[in-house]
Amino acid sequence: MKNLKSKNLSDTIHSLSLTLIAFIVLTVIIGCDDTPLEVTNYNPEPYLSAFLENGTPVAEVWLERMSPLEGLYEPSNTGERNAQITIYEVGGDSLQMVEDPDSLGYGRYVPKDNQSLIPESFKEYQIKVVTTGNEILEAETRMPGKIETARVVLIDIATMTETPVNDGDTLTRNDPNLYFLWETVEGAGGYKGFAKCLEPRDSTAMIPLDPDWDPTDEDDEIEDGDLERAGWTPMRNDQTMTTLPWIIFNWQGRYQVSMLAVSTEYYEYLFSLQRVMQGMINKPKYNVTGDGFGVFGAYSRWDINIYMQKVESMD
Repeated sequence: MKNLKSKNLSDTIHSLSLTLIAFIVLTVIIGCDDTPLEVTNYNPEPYLSAFLENGTPVAEVWLERMSPLEGLYEPSNTGERNAQITIYEVGGDSLQMVEDPDSLGYGRYVPKDNQSLIPESFKEYQIKVVTTGNEILEAETRMPGKIETARVVLIDIATMTETPVNDGDTLTRNDPNLYFLWETVEGAGGYKGFAKCLEPRDSTAMIPLDPDWDPTDEDDEIEDGDLERAGWTPMRNDQTMTTLPWIIFNWQGRYQVSMLAVSTEYYEYLFSLQRVMQGMINKPKYNVTGDGFGVFGAYSRWDINIYMQKVESMD
């Protein structure tokens, strides 16, 4: 089957979110029949995922059906068809979204005809969804300012030596600690450091950075779920520096390393995801209200590209 999903950053965010939700649900119900005893009247709810990027035309929105984390995730309930989706700039233009004709049934919605909406700093945006069953989902978010100054550096803690990282540089896990440094972004609810491998998702070609990986060992076989891994970390809005641990880089090859200044709603969602993974809470914090759940957020971004080279042993 051809890959029907786009390769942009919002698609990656959407994929990571759904993967985490599905994982949490499945770990709760593993070993059960199709319907767990606790959820005898399972009714999948609409799940909305939409992220606006500062200065970039809105490209997509995802609307799918799945259970809340307390219920059963049923993979056959995926894309929601024929919904009415509108994104509004408060006091300004609006944008209608329609099903992507190249991925009908997958829940991906794209701008209608030649319509366009380019989000801008400090403006407020709303989204409204009406399903064919007259379910209504709504949310709002505010776009933070742009990231004016950011850089990536290597810092040797022993000598406090700082080495700038430039676009296209080759790094290894044996290099000194990797850091993001930036200036405070007005209107940001928090920040997100993000590293995404740009190599084709091919288990026969991708090489793990783990020096102990043995391609002849069955226990080290690369599974399809491993290929979609991407590393991220949320930061508070009063931070201007963070480390990017080498463990978030899983594969040899090209990476896009991004700094996102995110809206308050988006940050609260990210922080709650982290707490879910740490076992501190049971489900993320969503800002979508009404007859479903999900997240509608906004962000500005800054990117740099690097190449990760595998080493035979770790210092």
